[in-house]
Amino acid sequence: MELSVAANVAIVVSIVLVFLFLGIEVFAALAIGGVAGILLSTAGSSGLAELGGTAWFSTANFILVALPAFVFMSAMLARCGLDAGLFTALSNWIGRIPGSLAVVCVAFCTVFAAVSGSSTATAAAVGTIAAPQMEQRNYDKRYVL
Repeated sequence: MELSVAANVAIVVSIVLVFLFLGIEVFAALAIGGVAGILLSTAGSSGLAELGGTAWFSTANFILVALPAFVFMSAMLARCGLDAGLFTALSNWIGRIPGSLAVVCVAFCTVFAAVSGSSTATAAAVGTIAAPQMEQRNYDKRYVL
C-alpha cells in the first residue's frame, strides 16, 4: 500500500517533531526523519542505496576544494597582523561617527570576507580582534560575547 505525498510529509514532520520534543539533537532528528522519508517514498531499501551516492556526489564538488585554502589564507592574515592593522585603520577612518565600533566591525567583516573568502574565518578574526577593542571601550561583557 502506497501512501500519498501529503501523508508521507505528515509522517516525516511528525517523526522529526517527536524526536525534537524528546530532546534529541536537531541533526539526529532531521537525519532520522530524512531516512524515514526516503524509506516511505521509495517503499523499501532502494532509496537507502541511493542515499550514499547522493551524499558522496554533493561533497565531491570541485568548488569545495578551495575552502581550506581560504581558511588557511585568513589564518595567515591574522598571524601576520594584517587584521589588527586593518581594524585600526578602519577605526581611525570611521571613528568619529556615533556607534563607530559597530560600524567598524561591519566594515572590517566586509573587507576581511572579501580578502579571505570565508565567513567562518571572518567571524573568528573579527571575534579575536573586536572583542578586546570592545572591552577596552567599556562595553558590557554580555554584549561583547
